[in-house]
Formats: sequence, structure tokens, C-alpha cells
Amino acid sequence: MSVRRILVVLLATALLAILGGAIAWLLERSAPGANIKTLSDGIWWAIVTIMTVGYGDHYPVTAAGRVLAVIIMLSGVGLVSILTATVASFMVERKLKERAGMERIELTGHHVVCGWNEKAPRVLAGFQNAAGPKGLDVVCVHEGSEDKVAGVQASVAGLRIHFVRGEYTTEAALKRARVEKAASITFLADEHHLGTSDENNVIGATVAIELNPAIQVCVELTTARNRPLLQRLGVQSILVGGALDGHLLSIAVLSPGIQDAIEEILGPERSRLREVEVPGECREQSFDHLQRHFRSRGEIVLGLARRRKSLRLDDFLNDGDSFVDQFIRRKFQEAEREYFGGKGQIGVLLNPPPDEKILPDDLAIVLT
Repeated sequence: MSVRRILVVLLATALLAILGGAIAWLLERSAPGANIKTLSDGIWWAIVTIMTVGYGDHYPVTAAGRVLAVIIMLSGVGLVSILTATVASFMVERKLKERAGMERIELTGHHVVCGWNEKAPRVLAGFQNAAGPKGLDVVCVHEGSEDKVAGVQASVAGLRIHFVRGEYTTEAALKRARVEKAASITFLADEHHLGTSDENNVIGATVAIELNPAIQVCVELTTARNRPLLQRLGVQSILVGGALDGHLLSIAVLSPGIQDAIEEILGPERSRLREVEVPGECREQSFDHLQRHFRSRGEIVLGLARRRKSLRLDDFLNDGDSFVDQFIRRKFQEAEREYFGGKGQIGVLLNPPPDEKILPDDLAIVLT
């Protein structure tokens, strides 16, 4: 409606300039001392008068011409005011619709995330890691508040996040997200429909594939019951809730092969990832030596699980045997509780340098 009104005002302004200029030319062309002698002079004068610029190079000298000038001035002020107000109203309305998620997104090659839950910020962070210097456009579609998306935007500077409010099971909402031109779409187990999120995701995936058969689809399910149905639809990535972190949901969309590898390594039937003791002949040797040892058995060492040294009471006391040190030791002994000297925390060294020395308490992280 606002665009149509702008066009009407522009057309009225153009007609006023042409008609007013033509009438001024007819009234002024034969008058003594006239300076509006051609039709182009009249139209130029009318435009300048409507816009209230007033260059003074052309002006009416007759009484009738001056009456016409007053009419054009008043009409011009009204039309320009209406035009300015209409344009401002259009811009504000468009911004409000965009913030409310009601505006149609005009993007190509973007990524769409449907639904919202606690994993959504990590999914968006995963997209940021793959954004590159040019960034990525991600459209979030859900029925919640735009504030959720705005709260994440500050922490993912590499993304341009857009919001569409609506039920992602409907064609109208997905079209506003311009799914037909999107590169991928991810369906999360929506917190607004926890009991029916799987069914909603199946419906949403069906609609998305109908709109864009070439789109990369990733669906999160709370149970595996609907997996066969999604497979028949041709969905490339199907993740059962809890199987993968939110960050890996985005990886499943951007790099489906990584998801297949993770499911192969950490599959529910048998995990191929093990933590084993370092063989005696490999202790105090280099990591390269350990790798060659396991490779001879058809296994790959991904890294080391290393126990960090625990703190002891003597680490906090002076080297001497002062009265204060003796008093502190005695108080800890009287407490009869072990505050120091535990086993320490485990740290992981993934793919350490070949010359990394294997320590006595190290464990090997092995892919069988």
C-alpha cells in the first residue's frame, strides 16, 4: 500500500509540474519582459517552484502568472510533505516488519535454521566457524521472540542473522525465509512444540524439499521412530537428540561427511574410540614411536590423555621447617581429610608433535 501511495504522489507531482509549466508558458510567453519563453522554461520553473528551491532564473511577470505561482507553491508544499511522510512511513513499516519477522527475506545461497532450543546458539556458532571473511547469512524461523536471535547476534560477528516469525511447517513461513533459494535448512527439536517436534520437523522437511529439491536438509529428532520416513524423503542428515552437540549440527549441514565419520566412530552399536594404557616398550618414547607401534596393529593413535600433576600441601609451604609450617601441617592432619595429593585432572593432547615424550601415566586415545 505504501509503495502504491508513493507512486501516486510522484505521478501527481509530475502532472503538476508539466501542466503548471505549460500554463505558465502560455500566460507568460507574450508578456513584455517575460523570461518564461519556452515550454521547457515553464516546466523548469514549475519544478523549482514545487520543490521551493527558488533559483530566480525564471519567474512570472504577469498577474495571472503570479496567481498560478501561488497555487503551484501551495500544491507543491502539500505534495512534497505527503511524499516525505509516505517514504518515512514505508521505511518504518518495513523495519518493524523485519524486526517482527514478517518481512520476506531476499537472499540467495543462505542457510535456514527452523525451530529453537538450547542448542541453537551453538548451531549458529558452528556456522560462524565456517563463515570465512565474507560472512554468512542465516535465517532463523520460529514462533518465539526476536530477542532470542538478537541475543546471539553479538557473539557471532561473522554471521548476518535474519529472523522470520511463523510456523515452519507452513509453506508461507518457509517462503518468507526464501527456502527455494537457500543452500541448506536445519530443523531443531523446537522448544515450543516439544511433544510434536519430530512430526513438525518431518512436515517442515517435506515442505522444504518440495520448494527446493536441491537443498541440503538436516533434521534433529528426539527419537529414531521417524528416521525411516525422513530417509525415504531423501534427507541427507538425520540426528537423534543427544547424539551430537549443537555445534556439530551445523557441521552436519556444511560437511555431511564429517557427521557420517562421527557416527561411524561413536556409533551406538560399538564405539571405535578407546582409551588404552601405553605399552611398556613405548613409555618414555616419542609419540611418533607410539603411533608406529599401534599402526602395526591396524590402529591409529589420535592423541594422549595426560594426567596433570595434583597439588600437594608442600607446594604452598616454604622450604624451611618453621613453626608456622608445622602448625599448618598439624591442623590439616587433625582434620583427617585429604585436601591435597589427589590423582589430578586429565588433559587431552590431540595430535601432539611427533617428538612429544610419552610420560609414565599417559593413556593413548586410539581409533580401532
